[in-house]
Amino acid sequence: MYDMQATLVEARRAPLRVALEPARRARAAAWTLGFAAPLYLAMRGGGYETVLRDQVGVALWWIVLVGALVGALPLAHPSRAQLTMLGALVGFAAWTGVGALWSQSNGLTVGELSRLSCYAAVLTLAILTVRAGARGALVGGVTSAIGAVAVLALLSRLHPAWFPANETAAFLPGTQSRLNYPLNYWNGLAAFVAMGVPLMAHYAATARALALRMLAAASLPAMAAVIYLTFSRGGWLEMGAAVIVLLALSSGRLWRLATLAIGAAGGALLIAAIHQRPAVDHGLLNTAAQKGGNELIVVALVVCAGVALLQGAIALLEGHVEGGRALASRSSLLPRGLLARAVVTAVVAAG
Repeated sequence: MYDMQATLVEARRAPLRVALEPARRARAAAWTLGFAAPLYLAMRGGGYETVLRDQVGVALWWIVLVGALVGALPLAHPSRAQLTMLGALVGFAAWTGVGALWSQSNGLTVGELSRLSCYAAVLTLAILTVRAGARGALVGGVTSAIGAVAVLALLSRLHPAWFPANETAAFLPGTQSRLNYPLNYWNGLAAFVAMGVPLMAHYAATARALALRMLAAASLPAMAAVIYLTFSRGGWLEMGAAVIVLLALSSGRLWRLATLAIGAAGGALLIAAIHQRPAVDHGLLNTAAQKGGNELIVVALVVCAGVALLQGAIALLEGHVEGGRALASRSSLLPRGLLARAVVTAVVAAG
């Protein structure tokens, strides 16, 4: 009898698993796309090189065209807003191409047209392959890529022997103190990481798994330290504006603010520790910098671990508080008349 019941339960669950498999594959594909593309371009010097950008654009267009023809891509149905956005980008690219007729530099115009074509290929691939239920996974992949780049950038300053030589400083000696790896441009690195701070804070406050929340929060101090080491004022302004937008659009502002507060506190501690070691702060390659970098790796691990633990506590507290509110709200939905009749019935029965 038990075996028969187990078989029936398994048979009922089988269609559900079959239905979930395409959704899981779609989310996995979207996450991979969001993670691989930014990470690849970042590790190739930020994708600023014209030849590299052209190669990526051509490869993406071939993927879109061939994948659509042979049915290899899980084509999604684009919405009107997506088609409008893509049409605006393609129209801007077309206008840029027409501008070559009166441009003073046809080479620069063609370069901009190539850049816009690459952007259009990325957007087209995302629209056609990322379904509505997988868009969050796509953003999660981008966020993970930014976090990975930030960690690598910070390690390149704390232990430069593990990474290539600073090519930017070789051409611009006055920029030795400005962290630029792997994008080779300090303002670009600061802007890239600044875009990831509100995304990472969002996932630290909303991810389903507690471990993911803690991991996302742990990366916030490292990201703040990277922006500091770039010495880019624009990076701080961009991060501040992005955080304000995050708080303005969030429903649970108190919990987002708590996540940002512990991330900022951890970042301040890590930045203070870096500032106390001038050799590391200024990007030197002497013995003092090596010793200070080794010390800062330990400090960073301790600070990030502390932030992760605090975020875990915040997540548990949020679950307890919000769960209690949800239970109270469901209880308040009980009709008052029904509750009064239940009380009267109980009193009569007791009498």
